[in-house]
Amino acid sequence: MTTQSITPVRLLRDSLISVLPIYKSLLIFFIPSLILSLSKLVIPKILFSIIDELYFLSIGAVFFEAALFFCYKKLNQEEITISQSLQKAIENFPKILFLRICLSPLLLILFLFPRLYFVFSLVIIKDLSTRDVFKRCWQLTKGYGWQIFWNFLTLILISNVLDFISSLISESIFGVSGELNGGELSTSDPAFVLNRLLTTAINFFVYNPLLTIYVTLMFIRLLALEKRKLGSVAM
Repeated sequence: MTTQSITPVRLLRDSLISVLPIYKSLLIFFIPSLILSLSKLVIPKILFSIIDELYFLSIGAVFFEAALFFCYKKLNQEEITISQSLQKAIENFPKILFLRICLSPLLLILFLFPRLYFVFSLVIIKDLSTRDVFKRCWQLTKGYGWQIFWNFLTLILISNVLDFISSLISESIFGVSGELNGGELSTSDPAFVLNRLLTTAINFFVYNPLLTIYVTLMFIRLLALEKRKLGSVAM
């Protein structure tokens, strides 16, 4: 496996290979997200929006950061347990919450400047303060902005393809995709229910593990590229 390539094709291939040994363990980190997504079938839309936002800033933040830390340790062939990963995320929760509050209104900025995305990896993996994490992230990703951009665009395209597949299955069975005129159908509609279940299952079993391993692998390779660059300068 080429350890220093961050091209989308190579990263995707290596992510699919790397996720297999830790796949079952990784799924545990996404159980809260699975429960939240299924609850959309029974919770009113306005209430769900509030719960979803609170989840993003609390439980979701802890479990996703724990998953990143777990993947990082496993990919580096270090011993780590799920409980240790969660404990690490909980210990860093004040910093994680601060970053999420600061950056969540700036999702467009993160898309335009994807070099900032790795603050979430650095804050838990490298134990950096919120004051230092932005500077360190900018240093780590220097010279790789466009490559990082294309990688995250690839992840967005994969997500869209998976959503299309679930809609296509619903449409082939019920004649409708599960969404109409930009709004979701009634939860009593079989097409909506099937679409929601398919989307939830695909995200849980496919996209979430792939996203986590993909981002972590890219982060590890950026560290390796930086180390190689510093080594060549020192020679």
